[in-house]
Amino acid sequence: MSINILKIEKKEVHKMKAVHIFLIVIFNFVIGTTLAMAKPYGLYTSEQINATKTAVANGVEPQTTAYNKLMNLANAALGKTHHAVASLKSYQYYTATSAQLAQMNLEQSYLANDSNYAYKLALAYKLTGEARYADKAAYFINAWASTNKEYIGVGFDRTQDPATVTWQTPNYFNQTNADLNMASSGLGLIQAAILIKDYTEWSNADKTVFSNWCTNVFRKNTDMLLQSADWIKQDVGATVRLAIIMHHVWQGDTSVIVNEDIPFVKNMLNIQLRTLNTGGYNIPDMLPFEVAKGGTAMWYSAWTFASFTASMEIIQNHTGINLFRWNNSNGSNIEKALSRYFIYAENPASWPWSGNMTSVPRPGSWGGTLYEAMGIKFNKPEWKAWAGGPSTWFTTQLSWQVPSLFQPNSIDAVLSPSMESPIPPVAPEAAPEAAPEAAPEIGAFIIDPEGLH
Repeated sequence: MSINILKIEKKEVHKMKAVHIFLIVIFNFVIGTTLAMAKPYGLYTSEQINATKTAVANGVEPQTTAYNKLMNLANAALGKTHHAVASLKSYQYYTATSAQLAQMNLEQSYLANDSNYAYKLALAYKLTGEARYADKAAYFINAWASTNKEYIGVGFDRTQDPATVTWQTPNYFNQTNADLNMASSGLGLIQAAILIKDYTEWSNADKTVFSNWCTNVFRKNTDMLLQSADWIKQDVGATVRLAIIMHHVWQGDTSVIVNEDIPFVKNMLNIQLRTLNTGGYNIPDMLPFEVAKGGTAMWYSAWTFASFTASMEIIQNHTGINLFRWNNSNGSNIEKALSRYFIYAENPASWPWSGNMTSVPRPGSWGGTLYEAMGIKFNKPEWKAWAGGPSTWFTTQLSWQVPSLFQPNSIDAVLSPSMESPIPPVAPEAAPEAAPEAAPEIGAFIIDPEGLH
């Protein structure tokens, strides 16, 4: 009897093992399938792109109108030529002479416009699958990666130890303007590269050259700004961190996003998002450092919110971690802050310092795209109604683009992202310096609300 029982027990153990193995196989298949379906691309995901394709194919609005706007821009970009230069130069915006300002704006437009073109083309490729869009996006990316060697502030010594540099360092603001322009405009090239990374006709050699440009040029500019605690307190810190997060996505390193970027973003939110106690006011969920900028305070506030929310979207897409619900040490969060700011966006006259304003948010422009995207994200019909999309407002910051077309995931979306393997950097071959073929269009970007639009 005992022998028979033993045989039965052995049979049952084998059955259990077989079931266990079967369940593991099924689990891995399901998880693998989910990850494949949930592939992130910076600000976008594969589900989001597929949902957009379906909506456009069925004539759903506002996606169809937004799609037509985007494709018109992408088709126009097919006929553009790059204006990559070996050296970009910058001056302090508010102290430059008119001649210096004109030259600086022209050079900034080279990078800003080419980034815009690459970004539009990459989005068009994701929606259509047509090689001509990916080829042209790669053309702009390759041009800058192989040609551009620096973005410098005139007269600033870049060999200095960043830890010893202060605001009193000669020509410091010439360099910080260059750094900020690189962060806000170069970001578009990286997002475009992420979108076409799986395009097989874009060679691994070209991808490696681009990786080296990101490390040796792009990050050389962005990293210096975050050495200063003063920049971390304001819009500059939010913008630069967004650019760095995007670079980490390109590298394919989720651990860096989790261990470095998320704590950094949280720290900035603790510093920046707080109750405003000044001039007799006691207003929660504000950005006091931006308010202090006077007539352009609302513009800088919107810029800061756009950078923070774009960073949060990328983080959620690539790690599943939701910072949109995170409360900082002051009891505030991004939804509360956007709700507070919306009062002033909707009615600028209610801004406590409205008599001093020179730049106000408006639908279809720098305030509109932010609230169009966040109205979808937080399911706020009043935000979406005020934004009046669909808009296709491409700026130097390149954060929220045609959000009615690529609608952000809902606030509590549960994502299971996957990351690609990083591309190992190697020394790029020397490339000849290419002069611009023709002057690009001026006006497709913003340098400052009081300057070039």
